[in-house]
Amino acid sequence: AATRAVVARSVLGVAIRISGVLYASGSLILPALIARHAARTARGVFILAPLIAFATGVMAFIVAHDRDLPPAQVHVLLMALLAALARWVRRGSGA
Repeated sequence: AATRAVVARSVLGVAIRISGVLYASGSLILPALIARHAARTARGVFILAPLIAFATGVMAFIVAHDRDLPPAQVHVLLMALLAALARWVRRGSGA
């Protein structure tokens, strides 16, 4: 277990160095936040979060390629907009 934690920290540290703080933080936090608003159970969050990250990543890559923008920043922006929308919809439903 301790070895796994060291490996996870090392991988996360390298990812932050390579891709930047904004992208690494957004990729870790935003999909789970969106899934939390959309799912009813913890299991649903664990299933939805990676699917949301993948789907928004594909959409961001397409938009970034079409508009000649940096894909990582477009991905984080798209997830942030989706998180705001999910929160707004959730508040409107009274949940």
